[in-house]
Order: sequence, then structure tokens, then C-alpha cells
Amino acid sequence: MSLPAAGSIPLLSIVFSALSGCVAVLLPLGLLLFCRIRYGRAFLAAGVGALCFFLGAMVLERLCHQLVFSLFPTLPYLPAAYAAYGCLAAGVFEETARLAGLGLLCRRQPGFATGLACGIGHGGLESALLVGVPMFSSLALMLQINAGGAQALAAAVPDAQKPLAAAQMNTLAVSPPVLYLAAGAERVIALASQILFSLLVWMVVTGRLRRRFFLLSVALHALADVGAVLYQLGVVANVWLAELWALASCLLTGVLVVSLLRRTGALPAASPKAPSPEDGA
Repeated sequence: MSLPAAGSIPLLSIVFSALSGCVAVLLPLGLLLFCRIRYGRAFLAAGVGALCFFLGAMVLERLCHQLVFSLFPTLPYLPAAYAAYGCLAAGVFEETARLAGLGLLCRRQPGFATGLACGIGHGGLESALLVGVPMFSSLALMLQINAGGAQALAAAVPDAQKPLAAAQMNTLAVSPPVLYLAAGAERVIALASQILFSLLVWMVVTGRLRRRFFLLSVALHALADVGAVLYQLGVVANVWLAELWALASCLLTGVLVVSLLRRTGALPAASPKAPSPEDGA
């Protein structure tokens, strides 16, 4: 397989990759810093939120996928069933992990900042692992290819992996630049959604909402993933249609969560107050 020539990566692909990578990493960090300054705490809850994502999505959910696909090997070839399973699995595992994490946190820190920071940590690690790291890795490859380093990159991998390496480099060269921009837009929406899910579960854990509202968080999470799963399956061909679905789902979730926060009196005062003893340090 031929390798991309020097200068074959469009400048917009490089710019959008760098932009999306920065958004995926810096936006969660900025929100975490805001939470720390505004409410006087954030790091513990954010760390637990990140751990919840890692255990729920990266460990337990993947183990479940391995088991399900071994029992039902034709499932990936049934788009409707595969989409329903994938979306529901993401909702169940991530929201259950979030419920457990917030349940522990709220024993000492039941304040609003706990739910907010937990969502930032959960969505922040997801953002860094799923978009930040891949974007910066792709950016490094793009710069090397444009500098004429494709041959050196291919020579550095074992012979058995050379076709795969060549295919990856060619994919970087032919992919529309807008795809790299879409990755950053998707992370903004996903991070907002993760924060909203955490606030919803936080209201359940702190007794502001009945336990059945946890099922609402699972359903909303599954709904948010429908567009992305259908795009991965090729059912939705335009990436921006998938992002439009995610945005609409995020807005719906936002309206519901803000309404519930107001109804339960859980929204913090306009001016920050000193942390109460029950909120912890």
C-alpha cells in the first residue's frame, strides 16, 4: 500500500485536530478550576467521578460487551438490536457507577459542588481518553507525514503491522477536516451531558428526588448515545446529524434537570457562601 506524500495532510485537518484536542483536555480542567474557586472544593469529587467512568465504562461495560458478543455473535450485524443494546449498556453501567460514587461522596460532602464536580471528573476523563489522547496522537502523525516522515514511520513498525500503519496514515490524509472539528464539538456536548446526569443522580442520592428518577438518568444517557451509535453503524451518514441528535438530547436533559433543581430548591444561591460543615473540606 502506498504511503501519503509530504504535505498531503490538509492544514485544516491539523488545525482542527489541535483545536479538538485542546477542547477535550482544557475545557474539563477549566470547569474544574471554576468549581474549585466558586465552591471551595472540587478535586475529590472530580477524582471519584473519573474513577466511576473508568470502572463503569472502560472496565465493567467492556467485560459485559465481551460476554454478550460471545453469547450473541450476530448482534453487531443487527443494527436496531445492536444500537438498543449499546445505548442501554452505556446508560446502565455509567449511571450505576455514578450512583455508587455519589453515594459515597455525599456521606461527607452532600453539597451542590459534589454533584457538579463529579460530573466534570466523569466527563473530563472520558473526554481526555476518547478524544484528547487520540487527537494529539493524530496531530503528531500528521506533522510527521507533512514533514516527509511517512516512510520512516512505516519502517519503524513490524512487517506484519505495516499495512495497518499505512492504512492509518492514508486515513489521516483523506479524512475530511470537518471530522476532526466534529470531535471537539461532540466533547463539549458530551461533557455538558455528563454534568447534567451527575446533577440528576446527585439529587437522587441526597433525597431530593425519589429513587425512580435514577431510571430517568439511565434513559436520558441511553437516549444521548443513539445518534453516535447510529453513525458508527453507518445508519446515519452525516456526522453533524449525529451531533444534532446529541445536542437536542443535551438540551432536553438540561431543561429537565434545571427544572428539577429549581423545584427541589437545590440550585445554589447567586452569590457563593462559605462551605457548611456537612459539605466537608
